Amino acid sequence: MDERSKSRARFDPAVFLETSAKGRVICTHRKKQIIFAQGDAADGVFYIKKGKVKVTVVSAHGKEAVVALLGIDEFLGENAGLVIAELELQAEDTQFARPPWLGVEVTHDERYYNFRLAEKPFRHWPENLQAAR
Repeated sequence: MDERSKSRARFDPAVFLETSAKGRVICTHRKKQIIFAQGDAADGVFYIKKGKVKVTVVSAHGKEAVVALLGIDEFLGENAGLVIAELELQAEDTQFARPPWLGVEVTHDERYYNFRLAEKPFRHWPENLQAAR
């Protein structure tokens, strides 16, 4: 395995999202606090770890409309239609009742890592890969 493959294999998105670093900040927000306002520069990516975020727009007449209510692991934009269900188990081999709506296991499939979805959004995957989920 070459050095590039080794560094790629060691990336752990859970660790990445749990730590602060240059260009990456972990923060909490109060209920109804404005996180991003219409017209602000879109210079960041927000990952929701807990709770929900209400997305609204304001018309020229000052009327506010709710366009989305985002929760954990829901995607919009070029990743719209993709839903990732996370199950927190005591151990990897813990048995559980599998819901009928649950699709394929993607834990170790790098295409579903958040940073990969940012690089190559779900909408741009070949149709056969979209159907396989």
